[in-house]
Parts: sequence; structure tokens; C-alpha cells
Amino acid sequence: MKWSPSQVGTFNDGDTFEMGFNSGTNSGTAPILRTDTKYLHIPQTAKTVAAPGSVFDLNSNQATVYYQVDGEPVTSSNALAIANKKTLFAAKYPTDPPHNTYLPFAGDISNPADVQTLADGKEHTIYLYAIDTPDNTVPNPYKQDSQLVSNVIQIAVNRPATVNIHLLDAAGAALTPTQADGSAIANPVVKNGTMPDPYNFNDFSIGSTSILTTSETTLQGHPPLTLTSAGQQYDLDQTRLPSNGQGTLTPASGTLDLNYYYKKHSDTGGLLKLTVPTIDFGQQSLNLGIGSYPISSLTGSLVVTNQNTTNKSFQLSAQATTPLTNAAGQTLPGALGYQLSGTTVADLRDPVIVYANTNAAAPDTTFNISNSWWQANQPQTGDYQIGGPRLQINAVNKPAISAGKYTGVITWTVTNGL
Repeated sequence: MKWSPSQVGTFNDGDTFEMGFNSGTNSGTAPILRTDTKYLHIPQTAKTVAAPGSVFDLNSNQATVYYQVDGEPVTSSNALAIANKKTLFAAKYPTDPPHNTYLPFAGDISNPADVQTLADGKEHTIYLYAIDTPDNTVPNPYKQDSQLVSNVIQIAVNRPATVNIHLLDAAGAALTPTQADGSAIANPVVKNGTMPDPYNFNDFSIGSTSILTTSETTLQGHPPLTLTSAGQQYDLDQTRLPSNGQGTLTPASGTLDLNYYYKKHSDTGGLLKLTVPTIDFGQQSLNLGIGSYPISSLTGSLVVTNQNTTNKSFQLSAQATTPLTNAAGQTLPGALGYQLSGTTVADLRDPVIVYANTNAAAPDTTFNISNSWWQANQPQTGDYQIGGPRLQINAVNKPAISAGKYTGVITWTVTNGL
């Protein structure tokens, strides 16, 4: 501390004075760094890698955000000593401190070598940190003599995650589900992805498929609506779906467990009935071209009767359990499809939800599904078809076409999920 004789007078030996003084700190405060995510999944076709975020500094007008890919872990203690720092963003406040806003940055990493490393499909770590610029020209108490380092954020790149989908009875015990041929179905059903990929195993929309029929890397679909365990049929209880059945893969442990509960079929309540039609695709040429062909004639109707007095919600799924087959045993794989909407036709080799009534309070008890397959007030045949089963000829099954009658089976399953 300095004193001025012009302000306090002359000091003599033994004199005592009370003095007031003004002081200011010049130690400053370190910047604070935030990022939008702690995980990145980089496609192998990436040309740049974005690690967006924002930086804040109370007293410095300028701060630089740096990044490092892999290597020795960056800490607030060793960051200043890092040689050849790689700049991600140069932050500059337009006004003198104190500052009260974060400055956002896009965080685009474009260095070809770094992008090539991050896009190789392997696990990596991006370290982000900020260092501010000392400034003694700003007013007290915001002056700063030396550089200060922010917190260091680690972004995990291409980190794998596993989803275990548990199929449980109403009491929470694991079921032992089996396929129609008696073979065991693994429980839990395991899916694998990369953080922070989106997933949705609560997808019961029209066109969605069972998780039992998709690859282990498919993160979309729903548990089977019905299953058999120890000879007992069970229905999925959709009133107990997990709240985290949809989201992004960011489990701290790398593993996400989802529980889905099933009720015994006899316990579902209400009365569901299903009547099915006979579908005829007519007589076709042996030179039938690749394409999608409508129903030629329909005998009967596809009708769901739901006499549940408390909830009329239900879902209807379809699967070609027997492909189109002639008398010689020759099959046309993938020839049975279902037109969902517009030109979208689902392959019925796997079960697909084709209709859903979500109006729990619907006054009707009878739902004629096949009426929706045709344009309104038009004959239920040929070019007027806008939905329902269709004959699908593709490059795989076309060579198998031969003279004769082909028959197949579409299995319809209706569940109320209650």
C-alpha cells in the first residue's frame, strides 16, 4: 500500500493516524465453458465435426476456446503448457466488464487429420477448454495480470451403449418366451447403439415392427404385442410402458435397462373378436412385371369387435406366416405386402402394426378395417385400393413365378394392450 504526504501530511516518529483507502483486486476470474452435449456419434462420411457450446468470462474481454483430440488428458493445471494449441473459437465481448452473458460457438472442427480420426468409427475423446486474455486496461476490480484456464470438458466420441429390453410378467418375473416353432427367444432382448443416438421402443404407430424381427442395431419398434411363455399366452400391458422407453442413448454406465410387462391373455378383460376375409389377387401373367398389384376380389371383411366397456383402444398387426406357395411347393418370398399410406407398402414377412384405434372412448364396438382399404364410395377392387394387402413382385421373387395357383396365409393379431 502506498500513502501520499499531500493527503495525510508528514509522519513523525511515534505518530498514529487512522487512514481510509481504496483497493481493487487484479486476480480475475477464470472463464467458464459449457457444451451442448457430452457425447458425439460421428458418421464415417463426416467432413467436419461440430462440438457446439458457449463460454463465459466475468472480467476478461477476450477468451479463446481450444480443443484436443485424444492424447494426454487435458486438465486446468496442464492446459497452459500445451504446445500448438488448436483454436476452436475466439470469444470477444463488445463491452467492458462485468459481463453476464455466455457467448455461443458452433465448435466446427475442420482439420482434415482430426476429422479423419474422429470419423473412423472408433472411440475417441475431445477435450475442450478456454483460456482468457489478461487485460489491465479495464476498470477495477476487473483487471487481470495473468492467463486463467476454464474448466475442461470431455466429449466422448463413438461411445457404444447397450439396451437390455426385459420381458416380464405382471409381478416382474422374467418370462421365458418362445417362437411359434418352440425355439427360445432371448430375454432380455439386446440392442446396441452409439451415444447419443435416438431410440424409441415405445413405438406403436402404424407400420412399426416388433423388436424381435429387427437387427440388434435397430433402435426403433416395440416389444411383441403378444407372446407365449411356458405354454401361456401373454399380452403386452401398455399401461405400464417405461417412461424412458424413448429418448437418446446417454446412460452413464453405457447400459440402459427397459422393463416391459405382460398380462396373461385371460386377464386382459373385455371381449375382442376378429373376422378375416379371403383375398384374391386374380389371374396374372407369367411375365408379370416388377411392381405392386392390388386386390382383385375380396370375400368377407376384416372386422374387429371390441366389447371392452372401459377402453376401446386396440392395435391390429399382420404377418404373412405362410408365403405364397404353389402346388409344387415353390414360394414367392416377400410377395405379400400391406399398403400403409400413400405408396408405402410394408413387407409382411415380419409382423407389422397395420391399424390402431387410439380413441379409448369410441362409442363403436365394431370396426371394419377393410373398408379403409378403398376410396370412399367406390367398388372394393382394383385401382380404387388405397390400403391393405398387395401383391409385391420384386427382382428376387419374379424368377420363381411359374404356372399354377399360389396360396398363402396372413395372420392377423388384435390386442388391446390393457
